Amino acid sequence: MAGEDPAYKQFVEGLHCCAPCAGGCVSRSRAHHHTQRRGIGTRAHDRDAMPLCLVHHDDFHRGIGPFRDWSLQKRRDWQDEMVLETQRAWERASEGRQAMHFE
Repeated sequence: MAGEDPAYKQFVEGLHCCAPCAGGCVSRSRAHHHTQRRGIGTRAHDRDAMPLCLVHHDDFHRGIGPFRDWSLQKRRDWQDEMVLETQRAWERASEGRQAMHFE
């Protein structure tokens, strides 16, 4: 299917959750796909993903937890930034450098 990159998705899911929280995440990260540039119901390309644990993925969509009081625009801007950071980490890892951890 178009938009799939299993190696990249596996890399993303191996990173730490990038949510801005003080505590640790109890579940492993999943690839959260950035869909701003796509239509509703249309999945973004795997290269437009960032790592979020299941709890923070839900918090992000509901605007609760560490995302409480964030406007929709602030969440979109943060998401853009995290997707870029994830892509940069992939590039560094692909070049043989150490993978990035969000903290």
